This record gives sequence, C-alpha cells and structure tokens, in this order.
Amino acid sequence: MLVQKYAAVEYIRALKTGDFYMDSIITSIKKKGTGLLFMTSNGNLYNAHYKNNYYNVFRNERHKKKVLTRQINDIFKMYGYKKLKTPNNDTEGGQARRPEKEYSPPGPSAPEPE
Repeated sequence: MLVQKYAAVEYIRALKTGDFYMDSIITSIKKKGTGLLFMTSNGNLYNAHYKNNYYNVFRNERHKKKVLTRQINDIFKMYGYKKLKTPNNDTEGGQARRPEKEYSPPGPSAPEPE
C-alpha cells in the first residue's frame, strides 16, 4: 500500500535508527539496490523505491503479523510459557476460510432439579 508519494530524497536518505516515521520509531534500516527497507517499532515494514529525484514509500502488511507474533513469543519465553500458535484458517496465502463447527455438548443434558 502506497503511504508516501514523491517523498524528498534528502528526507528519506536522512532517516536513521531511532527517528520517528509514521508515528512510530524506526528500529532497523537496510539499503537494497535502488531503495531502502526499514522497520518501525510497531511492526510495520516500509519499502522506499527510488525514482527520478524522489522516493515512493510502500507499507508491507503481511510482515506485521509475523513480527508481532515473534515479539509475543519472545515475551512468552521470558516468563517460561510455550510459544503462541496462530491458526492458519484465514484467507491469506490463497487459502479459503474453513467453516467453523458448532459446539454441541457431549451426551444428554442433566435433568433439572425439582
């Protein structure tokens, strides 16, 4: 998803770890060919593509779920709990959502007291 169009070259190249971008703090920056890849503290991943004298900045939504799950698992490990397992029944990756089964209690219900 495009979040910033025609961004100034000086502004994007001056970003460094610890700066604010889109209301969160930049935690890592990597230079990739003709662009930049940077991650913020809330788990968003941004790609800045260089064009002629400007940058277009895109946000990668798929990455956020992985980063947040990893952060939760790190917190769980600190306190001695097992990893969090996320269900794979969502529509990401081209898979259709499975129909949910209704819960039915096992056996007959108990008789009501008189």
